Amino acid sequence: MFGDGLKTWLKNMLNTIGGGLDNDTLRMLTQSPSEYSPQAYALMRRIAVQAVQPIAVTVLAVVFSLEILRVAQRMDGDRELGVKSIISSLFKIIVVYMAAMHAEWLADGITQIVRLLGVSVNTIVGPAAATGMKGLGDTLLANGGIDDSNTIQQLMAGVALFLPWILSNAMGVVVRILLLLRFVELFIMTSFGALPIAFLSYDGTRQWGEGYIRSFGSVAFSNVTLLIAVGAYRAVAKDMFHIDAARITLNQLVFHEWGSLLGMSLLMIGLLVISSKTSKALFGQG
Repeated sequence: MFGDGLKTWLKNMLNTIGGGLDNDTLRMLTQSPSEYSPQAYALMRRIAVQAVQPIAVTVLAVVFSLEILRVAQRMDGDRELGVKSIISSLFKIIVVYMAAMHAEWLADGITQIVRLLGVSVNTIVGPAAATGMKGLGDTLLANGGIDDSNTIQQLMAGVALFLPWILSNAMGVVVRILLLLRFVELFIMTSFGALPIAFLSYDGTRQWGEGYIRSFGSVAFSNVTLLIAVGAYRAVAKDMFHIDAARITLNQLVFHEWGSLLGMSLLMIGLLVISSKTSKALFGQG
């Protein structure tokens, strides 16, 4: 009984080290802001409608006045050109007004597209039962690598794995905290979305609105890039230790590759940086 429990403990430790993130955290990466915290999302929508949209209307009025002034300066007595320019400007203002008044819908559309993509990616890199990709510990146990060691060796391996296991769990906590911060950022950007969209209607301020859309997309998409990075992490972990290619033993993995196991635990920090940079580059933020 003790031996079976020890084997399970070692298997779970190796799965944690080689998995990068637990499956619950991976599922969080596939959630939209409304799913992550419905109450916070409802609060941000009320702020958007009751506080931000009236200011956005004022901004649109100022921007429309500036646009009409710009058109008037370009008319130079050409009435036909002036009428066409005014109609074009009016149409643009109406479109931007509708978009600003429904900015939270646009934000929802972006996050829902990202969520669907994240769900698809998670079916590939997520739970082993759904993907057929076993964890580091599961594979080692199935190959007989743990059974080749006696109880004393397994206990020593457990002690050696304790530090990499602790670091892997600590990195998981860091990811959850950063994930919380990302969702808070999305909540705030959603609540103020009407303002930067209002600036799209004027050439002099259009880059502000475009920058907002790129930033919002980058933050939302960073969860998907982190999911892909976790998939790469898991594949690299198994290739690095040749778990599938050879019947490696527990002693060989733990005592000969202890430094690599420790490095894999710290690699999650690099994954966070890489996923963020990749997402920014995809939306022209790099």
